[in-house]
Amino acid sequence: MRHDLLVHDGEADLAARMGPFLRAGVEAGETVMAVSGGGARSLLQDALGRDREHVTFVDSTDVYSRPEAALAHYDRTLRTIFRTGARSVRAVGVLPVCETVAQWQRWIAYEAIVNRALAHHPAWFVCAYDTRVVPEDVVHGMQRIHPQIVSGKRCSCRHYEDPAEVMRELTPPPAPLPGLRSLPLAADAPEFRRQLVGEMSAAGVGDERARGMLLAASEVYSNAGRHGHGLRATLVGVVDGRFVCELSDHGPGIDDPLTGYMPPRHGAVGGFGMWVARQSTERMELTTSPDGLTVRLWT
Repeated sequence: MRHDLLVHDGEADLAARMGPFLRAGVEAGETVMAVSGGGARSLLQDALGRDREHVTFVDSTDVYSRPEAALAHYDRTLRTIFRTGARSVRAVGVLPVCETVAQWQRWIAYEAIVNRALAHHPAWFVCAYDTRVVPEDVVHGMQRIHPQIVSGKRCSCRHYEDPAEVMRELTPPPAPLPGLRSLPLAADAPEFRRQLVGEMSAAGVGDERARGMLLAASEVYSNAGRHGHGLRATLVGVVDGRFVCELSDHGPGIDDPLTGYMPPRHGAVGGFGMWVARQSTERMELTTSPDGLTVRLWT
């Protein structure tokens, strides 16, 4: 996989530089995609002319709702494309503009994860960022996690860093949540699920969010028994309008900051629990301590 960064000065500049990139993919017989907002989409279509008929245009808001969903979308899309016999994929992606530093950091982390999560696919991605609306420190952050930069020509990025190290920096251990309360340790998985369903019902959690939390927490509970020598604590509560479930085990913990972000590989058996947990909840946080692993789930 190629994963490039394009820093541009507006949608017209984006179209002028990415139109030839996408057209080259069409001429090479590749599957070509453009993920962007409406204004950029129109200009890219104009730049492509009749070749636009061979490019799939996707609204960026349908893809970039949150990093975990974007990873799943691209993995699922690429799997589908290659099952139909495609040899390679070429795509340009334009993320929606964020409002806070925390939101931008989540997308910087996402871009770092892409280098590992989609590395096995024969694809060429160009991620485009507009200097008019993207803060300078965010652009610098994006340079750290794209191996190549598209300027006058494609060149290696001298700021590129290992994705795991970037993730360690961007995802420090979460602070304790004093508002959570302890539940009695369940004797088995069915009892744990009954406890959790009862707590979510009392907290007024909606059906869809409750289903996601139940699935995620069940996967973490199973992992605690399989890898963590059993559960040692369960905490629940509502924080900032979100239901939180925190599960702690007795195991050795997890050192990999990319845990749960790697899509299941074709033909692999097992090892999908953390991926399912991340996909099924709004956020998942991991903390390793001398006592074991703690997984905090938000929905």
